[in-house]
Amino acid sequence: MIYGYCRTDTKQQSVDRQIKSILNAHPKASIAVDWNQLMKEAKPGDAIVFASISAMSSSAEECFTIYKQLYDKSIKLEFLKEPHLNTETYRQALPQSAANAFVMKLAEKQIALAFELSEKEVQIRRERSIEGIETAKKNGKRIGREAGAKVETKKAKSCKRRMLRESKSFAGDLDDEVLRAKLGISRNTYYKYKRELKEDLGDFS
Repeated sequence: MIYGYCRTDTKQQSVDRQIKSILNAHPKASIAVDWNQLMKEAKPGDAIVFASISAMSSSAEECFTIYKQLYDKSIKLEFLKEPHLNTETYRQALPQSAANAFVMKLAEKQIALAFELSEKEVQIRRERSIEGIETAKKNGKRIGREAGAKVETKKAKSCKRRMLRESKSFAGDLDDEVLRAKLGISRNTYYKYKRELKEDLGDFS
């Protein structure tokens, strides 16, 4: 049996992108979002597919603990973004005589590196958005409105600042519709703000 597991760090985030990635790789996978229920159903020989290692847990330490437990139970683990962490990669690359402790030590280091890389990617996206804003200002652009345009309201400025921080299109990880609902603005207003931000940031967003 092939399962696809999806999770997010907050209720506001969507698992849609994770589900799409998993089903693209395994169209017949059974999608699960309840980890405890999945643990009751998964048996030795089954496979659990994740879009990324971070979908297993929010910390490298907890992730490794779960990884080891499932590895020892002969449950296959597959990570679409980090295939080098797949349990079968270790089983095939290392001789059967390789000590289990040695295999797990390698996995622990690789998991820690994967989490570190993920955090760096998020930081890079944020820095690029900030650089884009600064470059736009230096070029005489004003974030949120063109010269001569009507002065923005405090609410508009606040919404745009949050969009820059929280939207997947900029430095965040929220889908547009989820963020729009949090901001409490209409679709037309949300996408108007998004378009203006992208125009102000140019190619830096």
